[in-house]
Amino acid sequence: MMTARVEPGSVPAGVVIEHDGPVAHARIDIDGELAARGQVAVQAVHAVFDRIETMPAFRRRGLGRQVMTGLAAWTADHHATTGVLTASVSGRKLYETLGWSTFGPVSTFRGRAE
Repeated sequence: MMTARVEPGSVPAGVVIEHDGPVAHARIDIDGELAARGQVAVQAVHAVFDRIETMPAFRRRGLGRQVMTGLAAWTADHHATTGVLTASVSGRKLYETLGWSTFGPVSTFRGRAE
């Protein structure tokens, strides 16, 4: 689990944000194809970032950073001051470059296939 202070900013060009109440979805399309996406939910001053993903064909272009920047700007506009997320091993490096820090391990359980 990681956390960071949410700072005001602006949504990068090319990042489309749609929202429904306290939940926002961000996406970047390139040549009509989904390249990166993510979502965030705001509760009081907390923002929970989730499902941040760059599609394999579009990785290593900074799109994940753009999605996170856009979502963070949206959450700051909605009065969030603290962000939390669960990071994959590969995603952790991106979040660290954005100022996020690890505050505890997370374990998940996957049930048996029926």
